[in-house]
Amino acid sequence: MTDHLQSAVICLLRPLIRLLLRSGIGFATFAEWVKRVYVAVAEEEFPGTNGKQSGSRIATLTGLHRKEVARIRSELANDARFEKKIPTANRAQRVTNAWLQDPRYCKKNGEPCDIAIKGDAPSFYSLVKIASGDIYPTAILDELLMADIIEYVDDSHIRMKKPGYIPTENNTEKLKILGQSGCDLLSTLEHNVNPNTSTPHLQMTVAYNHLSPQVLEEFKQVSREEVTALLLKLNTWLAKRDGTGFDQHQPSQEVRAGLGIYYFEDNSGSKNENK
Repeated sequence: MTDHLQSAVICLLRPLIRLLLRSGIGFATFAEWVKRVYVAVAEEEFPGTNGKQSGSRIATLTGLHRKEVARIRSELANDARFEKKIPTANRAQRVTNAWLQDPRYCKKNGEPCDIAIKGDAPSFYSLVKIASGDIYPTAILDELLMADIIEYVDDSHIRMKKPGYIPTENNTEKLKILGQSGCDLLSTLEHNVNPNTSTPHLQMTVAYNHLSPQVLEEFKQVSREEVTALLLKLNTWLAKRDGTGFDQHQPSQEVRAGLGIYYFEDNSGSKNENK
């Protein structure tokens, strides 16, 4: 069991360490981050039999010294990065989400309509005002054009090309997406290997090992088209049900849920086979 877990964790860490080294983060800094997460998770998710958690028990669970645990617990109390909260979309994401959810901006099948840039709803300027507050619409328009999410139909109308937003220049937003998407995926995987799990979450992958560059390009196009259609359908379904059946007195019963689909490409196996 330990050997298999070690192999799995090493595999998971490789892309993370690659990111850290590329960002100039050394082992000492990463180790400090890991200590804090160990203490935070032990504190929140592994309480004692009486529902309370002590420094001594956290030290036993994590293998850290009690003085180290006390220091970290004190620091975590004022560290907003460790607060449990539902992630919020940035302004560009909120605009694309509203475009996909508002029936004035969508067709019956959930596909986004082409819309005018200016004018009364449905228009891009009115959409930005509804979804993104007081930010000037051209800033969001430029960001979505740069991210290749939208395109011009003519001088006065635009079209949504992709039903998802990935920032192009703003690395801060990219890292937020990295953290949340990675957390969502690993949470599903951890849930499914937990021996106490009675109902596993959906976890499906399709992959083949001997694909030519020509097939890869075709697969990228086909998968993008199929996934786009599926996500549009699921977005329409979820948007109609988001917030229904709840009132302001039941926020603790609300749950964040969704479906993530991702493309991956790995040529490390072919390198090894050619040795």
